[in-house]
Amino acid sequence: QRYGPADPSRWYSGALRHDRSPGDLSFLNHKPAGQHGFVRARGDQLVFSDGTPVRFWGGNLAAYAIFEDKELIETQAKRIAQLGYNLMRIHHQDSMGWVGRTVIDKTRSDSQHLDGEVMDRLDYWIKCLRDQGVYVWLDLHVGRLFKQGDGIGDGYAEMVRRSSRQEAGAEAKGYCYFNDRIEQLMKDLNARYLSHVNRYTGLAYKDDPAIMGLLITN
Repeated sequence: QRYGPADPSRWYSGALRHDRSPGDLSFLNHKPAGQHGFVRARGDQLVFSDGTPVRFWGGNLAAYAIFEDKELIETQAKRIAQLGYNLMRIHHQDSMGWVGRTVIDKTRSDSQHLDGEVMDRLDYWIKCLRDQGVYVWLDLHVGRLFKQGDGIGDGYAEMVRRSSRQEAGAEAKGYCYFNDRIEQLMKDLNARYLSHVNRYTGLAYKDDPAIMGLLITN
């Protein structure tokens, strides 16, 4: 059945504020995240290095939300914990075709350099979430577009032709599984991304136990 016509005059205004939670479940999180070591699988459970079992309930921090001002990042990290979350996934961090600023520097002629300013905001997100006992899931590849300067060579023109955003570059989905040059480009950026040292925690992403998991490709 179809819904009836909407009557906005009967809707509640400001029923849920964007900058605070109606309840506070943050006491459920141990703080900071990572104090029990890295997450690993043990049978059908997830456990920390010290044997403490863990369950995660999470959401997405996606696209434009990553590159926000630091005061808002602090506020939202606190609110996320108050709402009962203990995990956030960093998503669409590299979606160059439609997100304004991404972890990949879009001003370059290739897709191999990280944007320092965006990485600074991501560092701060991770630091603030960590302080609130919220773990982080990093996506390694979602919407990266390859450019002429990446030197893909044979097949690049075909990739661009098949891309939905031809003016921005070539869609990378799937090609890393059979194109050697693209496979290496993906490995190189992943290594650069995970070796990046968070200026607020002093830890490289790969060495931070508050980063509990990775998605290789979306």
